[in-house]
Amino acid sequence: MAAYSNTGVMGPRVVGHVLAYKLNEMMYRLNELGLSFDGAGTATINPELGPVVDALFHVLAGGEVEVTVKHRGNPDIVRELEQRLADGLAEANEINTNVGFYMTAAV
Repeated sequence: MAAYSNTGVMGPRVVGHVLAYKLNEMMYRLNELGLSFDGAGTATINPELGPVVDALFHVLAGGEVEVTVKHRGNPDIVRELEQRLADGLAEANEINTNVGFYMTAAV
């Protein structure tokens, strides 16, 4: 579908971001674990993450939140995700340092 229709009204558009490989892999893993549900035209965030997303938005808007983990998840997966994030950010920072400018997006 073209970004512009014959009426000149702009429709949906797609953009690309350069993402370090390890951060991209982390994003795929998060989706494997249920971050979002994707269907043809029906993508949505997992409803269980609604309060977390709301808290994130408030922090980014200058607010303060308190987060409580009611039931701990699988510690191996938690460590895996922590490591994936650390490795992905380290890779992005290395790439950006090597090229001398901000080339890769961070999560």
